[in-house]
Amino acid sequence: MNLARDLHDDLCQVLSYINVQSQACIKFIIDKKLEQTISTLKQLVVANQRAYDHVRSYISSAGTGEIQDGLLDALHNYIRVVNIEYGLEVDTDFAVEGNPPIEKFISLQILRIVQEAFANIYKHAGATHVRFSMEEKHSCIKFIICDDGRGFDPTSASFVTGFGIMNMHNRAKKIGGKFKIISAPGLGTKVIVEMPIKECKVT
Repeated sequence: MNLARDLHDDLCQVLSYINVQSQACIKFIIDKKLEQTISTLKQLVVANQRAYDHVRSYISSAGTGEIQDGLLDALHNYIRVVNIEYGLEVDTDFAVEGNPPIEKFISLQILRIVQEAFANIYKHAGATHVRFSMEEKHSCIKFIICDDGRGFDPTSASFVTGFGIMNMHNRAKKIGGKFKIISAPGLGTKVIVEMPIKECKVT
């Protein structure tokens, strides 16, 4: 079950990107834009390789369910992928010292929440700029992802059942954290994950 959820969070982002680029490629072909077609096809090759690598990575790590690097390194690496594949401008502000010694299982859940949040931004928000911050204060580690997209009504039925919201909420709850979304039509979206430090740190 965890493997299936992880594959959904990460692989669906790549497949969504492949879908968008494939449609763009068809349009370029119809419009006889050879240069753009070749460029898009090259991007699709890279994206397909990434999807393949994801599957292999998850299969090989299915037994441990862990990430190999520290959380900060994993987040920095992922933001680079977001910038390349999604074309999103992401400002980061990780106001923590070093690479916090957070348990690998908890780090994995936080990473998956972040991936789901960015997948939602790419697929639904229409955002051009994102700010991703991580801070440690008041005995908590807080992760905040803000976008300048179209926003939505958090009271709507589609909010409750869609956008991977329940996945993110359940992941945060499973590791003793709090998950919150603040949004309104036309005002962007803010995703907040808060973890008590005593729950995060390796003892």
